[in-house]
Amino acid sequence: MQYRAFISHSHDDAKFAAWLQRALENWRVPRRLQQRVGYSRIKPIFRDRTDLRAATSLGEQIEAVLTHSDNMIVVCSEAAARSEWVEREILRYRELNPAGQILPLIVSGEPPYCFPRPLIEDADGNALEPLAADARKAGDGRRDAVLKLLAGLIDVDFDELKQRDFQRRQQRLTAVAALSAGVAAVTLYLAYLAYEARDDANRRREQADDLIAFMLGDLRGNLEPIGKLDILDAVGDKALDYFSELEGEDITPEVVLKHAMAMRQIGEVQMARGDLSAASVAFERSLAALGSIRDTHPEPISVVYEIAQNEFWLGNVAYEQNDAEQRTTRLKNYLAGAKALVALDPNSVISQQELAWGYGNLGVIALEEGNFGAAERHLLQSLKVQQALNDRLPRAQQLEEQQSIYSWLGEAAYRQGNVSDALVHYENEFTALDEIVQLSDDMLLRELLSSNGMRLALAKLYVGDHQGSLNDSARAYEQANALNEYDPENFYWMRGRVQCATTYSRSLLHAGDESAAFAVMESLAQLPREVRDAQGGRADAVMSYLDAVSQRALSQWALGDLPSARAGLAEALAFARDQPEPNVTINADAFARLYLLAAEIAEHSSEGVQARALRQRAHAVLRLPEQPSLEPSSRVLTALVLDKLQLEGATLAFEDVRSLGGAVDSSEALAQLAGVRVPAKP
Repeated sequence: MQYRAFISHSHDDAKFAAWLQRALENWRVPRRLQQRVGYSRIKPIFRDRTDLRAATSLGEQIEAVLTHSDNMIVVCSEAAARSEWVEREILRYRELNPAGQILPLIVSGEPPYCFPRPLIEDADGNALEPLAADARKAGDGRRDAVLKLLAGLIDVDFDELKQRDFQRRQQRLTAVAALSAGVAAVTLYLAYLAYEARDDANRRREQADDLIAFMLGDLRGNLEPIGKLDILDAVGDKALDYFSELEGEDITPEVVLKHAMAMRQIGEVQMARGDLSAASVAFERSLAALGSIRDTHPEPISVVYEIAQNEFWLGNVAYEQNDAEQRTTRLKNYLAGAKALVALDPNSVISQQELAWGYGNLGVIALEEGNFGAAERHLLQSLKVQQALNDRLPRAQQLEEQQSIYSWLGEAAYRQGNVSDALVHYENEFTALDEIVQLSDDMLLRELLSSNGMRLALAKLYVGDHQGSLNDSARAYEQANALNEYDPENFYWMRGRVQCATTYSRSLLHAGDESAAFAVMESLAQLPREVRDAQGGRADAVMSYLDAVSQRALSQWALGDLPSARAGLAEALAFARDQPEPNVTINADAFARLYLLAAEIAEHSSEGVQARALRQRAHAVLRLPEQPSLEPSSRVLTALVLDKLQLEGATLAFEDVRSLGGAVDSSEALAQLAGVRVPAKP
């Protein structure tokens, strides 16, 4: 298992460490950051007092977890500074993860006396000055300290994260101050209404129902952004007591529906607090209540809607619990509920929007599972429904919903090798993004535009549209440079700049501008190595580094500087030899391209034996013929390997590359398309 972070703490700080673990794991990554980061929660986080399982040796398991932790958080106090255990964990983490990030967090004591020795002194005895978040009241305070940790964990600027948090809190702070103070009194009043004498019962019940709905709905919306959902625990308990006391003629279908809605809202509160078990129980109880009135309630659409919502939330619980089978089952049930809503009220915007989301959820699941055909079918259905809603939604919402679907559709088509279809979807995504930026510009939208431009440029290379590729890659490169300049320490924007520069340089070579192609790669300086070594050597960072080295060497070869090209490749080849087996879905193509470019240069230098050995390494990296990929890059590299090694299937693979849409009529043209041979002048 891979952990987002390892919390190292002394025994005296165990209570704070437990709180910190919950706070970090319960925090949800902002929606616009989720696609970049790749996850919605900062979990799992390892804390030894809660996460250790039986093992042959405590030390062996700690080391295994340290090896598989992306970051280390050190809870700093005078007790931690005295702890040999904390010191050993820090030292061992540095040995096992030399590129790993260590984030100190002060909870008590004064710097530097609260810091464990490895944080203030290196192996040679030189003084260090750690930058630490400070949870003390006299420092950042708990909230800002946690935000600083979160900014470091997901590599986002702290000020940006704090501004988003501040805006959400300010919008609700005035209302919450009054509402929170009155919760206890309102809860007592609810109890009074629920248990008062039977006279005037209907009026009292309606008032109690309204209070429950308010506290679990509107009040929850004000409490959630400032982390005060625990206030609603007593409200939930009173609501359950109230409904359990109803009997006889009081238990009407309308009352049962309100009970079910309250249970679902309680489940959402528990979900937001990170208590998945309690949330699941609440959603299941809500479903059971709804099942009893589905055929008797005077407004069946309300019952069907609530059933669908519970299925959706149970799918989210399954996702957080890594239960893929249960997630798929629940989200299929959610889609079935959305279809039932549309059957009951075809003209409802809510029903149609639920249907679009239902198809979209299943499309994303299928894409994650590699079932691209099913992903495309579901996503196209989602798009069809969404487009039918266009005139009934605010423009910004229309664009955001469609942009997301177009992006997923483009990926599904591209990964199947349907480049022409992918281009259509990516162009539509760009159109939507470009308009969204005009309505509400921010840096995260710029990041999406940059990624979109890079995908368009690569796809156009494979269909032979070199001018279109040049235009799109230039746009992506400009956006990526602006993002990196805005925040030079942001890993994702560092990686984006390297990737966009590599794509732009490749397009410039195909346009015949060798000098500009080299200048773009030269402008990166040491950035590819910095990306490679960041984030613990993750697969996508290694991919970016290898592709950049290969493209730089190719541009040097284009300018006639073969010695420099070979020197750069030699460094990358040495690095590649020490790496674990490439990830076939992330960076195998980058390793193969490196080997094939080195082989082309070796062959050009009359080193035939070396060239063949390098091509055989590329063949092994691509795992042929056991795991052929449908993606254009992999198909081109596969065809080149089979052609150069004169292996079975070479002719068929050659024809397969032609089907992508480009004019590939020779082995040399195939090598140029693969990015391992200097393209012919246009």
